[in-house]
Amino acid sequence: MNIRKPDGKNFPNTSINRIIKNPIYTGVIRNGEAQSAVIPELQIIDPELFARAQQIMADRTTHHAETPLNLKGQSLLVGNIYCGHCRNRLTLTTSGRKRVNRQGDLVREVRARYQCHYNVRHPGECDGQSGYGVKKLDGIVEQIVRYQLSRISAASGAEIVAKQNRKSRR
Repeated sequence: MNIRKPDGKNFPNTSINRIIKNPIYTGVIRNGEAQSAVIPELQIIDPELFARAQQIMADRTTHHAETPLNLKGQSLLVGNIYCGHCRNRLTLTTSGRKRVNRQGDLVREVRARYQCHYNVRHPGECDGQSGYGVKKLDGIVEQIVRYQLSRISAASGAEIVAKQNRKSRR
């Protein structure tokens, strides 16, 4: 329809998304659970079109399962590790470069790192690091897991059962 912002540029997708999700454009004012009746002076979108847009968005939503579909990544902890400062999820990001080695072959290097998602989106609001090296962090976690597994395998079954019985009596 060639509708543009006052500066002549297209509306950003985020603005359009906000409009599509906001019921005030149907003429209804909402405050938490409370809402007004339809106010015709405020109505820009008819309620049927608004409901249809909501249904289309719901149908297009990707529903994520607890089990990741891709298990061949370079990181051990992606999706299971959180920032120690703000408690938000660490996400995996990669960067890389191409270089020519001594033999004259083109080598592509990929560097992976965990980033605090909140720190990336809201710089300065999380006082922790913004990124952590994958090899280093995965190595530390692997060491801890191996240590704990060695402690479990070193303990006798009878000792573990007795300890658990003592805990349950308290």
